[in-house]
Amino acid sequence: VENVSEPKEEVSAKDLGFLVGEDVAKEKSQVLSQPTAPAQAGQRVEERPFFQKVSPIGFFEKIKLAAVSLFSRLRIKKEGIPGAPSRRVWSVGLVVLGLLLVTGFIYWWFFPKAVVTVYVAPRRLEEKITLKIDVDADSPDFSERILPGEVIETEVSGDRTKSTTGTKVIGERAKGTVKIQNGLATTINLSAGTILVSSGDLRFSLDKAASVSAALSPSEPGIANVEVTAANIGAEYNLVKDESFKVGNYPKAEVDAISLADLTGGSSRDISAVSGEDAETLEKDLIEELIEKAKNELAAMVAPDKFFIKDVIIAEATSKVFSNKVGDEASSLKLTLTLSTKGLVVIRQHLFDLAREDLKDKVSSGFVLRDEQLSAEFGLRDESGTEFELEGSFVANLLPEVKPDELAEKIKGKYPPLAESYLTSIPGFSRAEIKLKPRFPGRLGTLPRLSKNITIEVSAER
Repeated sequence: VENVSEPKEEVSAKDLGFLVGEDVAKEKSQVLSQPTAPAQAGQRVEERPFFQKVSPIGFFEKIKLAAVSLFSRLRIKKEGIPGAPSRRVWSVGLVVLGLLLVTGFIYWWFFPKAVVTVYVAPRRLEEKITLKIDVDADSPDFSERILPGEVIETEVSGDRTKSTTGTKVIGERAKGTVKIQNGLATTINLSAGTILVSSGDLRFSLDKAASVSAALSPSEPGIANVEVTAANIGAEYNLVKDESFKVGNYPKAEVDAISLADLTGGSSRDISAVSGEDAETLEKDLIEELIEKAKNELAAMVAPDKFFIKDVIIAEATSKVFSNKVGDEASSLKLTLTLSTKGLVVIRQHLFDLAREDLKDKVSSGFVLRDEQLSAEFGLRDESGTEFELEGSFVANLLPEVKPDELAEKIKGKYPPLAESYLTSIPGFSRAEIKLKPRFPGRLGTLPRLSKNITIEVSAER
């Protein structure tokens, strides 16, 4: 008996979705341009939103169908023959694709992390107080504002040079010889240094004592030649021959002097010199520099549980040497200085407990006082033996009270803009910085779905 097989139905490439010899874009345009059949009367037209919520079962069913279609087309293209792919090929592909999807979903849900830093404008609070540090005290007395403390010491040295700003006039004094004429009937004795005044009110002095004899007649006065020197430097004292002078306290009509030749040699010039202000400024600047150096050295000695009151530094100069004296000719001035310095240290927690005690009634509702936002600014008011009286203030930058766990629960799974919008409800909110790791693209880029993977940090805006 002859076996007669039924003819197999041939499947064309077009039936499988392929176009042979045709323009795909054109075909797609024709399909899209075909009018949609109007809905019959009473028939409801279903509107499909762009994004739909799909159940996990429906989602994976669609993935399965898409994978089947994909592997079918790949199989046909590879073998070049009609027919469906083997069940083994697409089953393995589905398994691999499914595992990838499940793994990706698990990673996206459980492993991403985020750090959300909320920057807020702190509310400044300041309280002025007078504080005593007692080196001999064993425990604090908050009611009297007395804290036990200790003194730490260090010695610092350094030098500094600055240009001088002072000026000084130097030069030579004019000299010469004059003839003193005595018209009195008695001899006059003039001591060294006797002042002679010129007609232009310029003063000279006698270099040596002189005795001038009495006049023989009104026309023949007693005469003595003496050397004189100008009282000051300057070229203006260079006078010509025959200049007339008044001598001492004698009337010029009775005793006078006349220069026998030109008085010469007077000169003057300005030079750079050390002024008193130069020395004061240099010392002040170097002391400030050395005190900053002492602060750093003293701070390095302080244990983490101690608080160094850096604004209270007691300094004493043990050595001070200037390169020049005030008035010396010099274009620069150098100072070498050594300071013996002392600083005050208290227990950090004692100081912060005292600050909390003073500020507790001034903290606004919704804000919290944290140790890291506290600072103290003090200056030395008085020192008596082992007690140091300080005057200053506590300064606190209050931050809003935020509960990180609750906040993380509120913003988990939200897109960053929505999360930031929610964070604006925090008092004093300024801005937020959200760091995602890893950062997924598009609609996958949400904050972690698990609140425990979100770290909340609150920081003061500078």
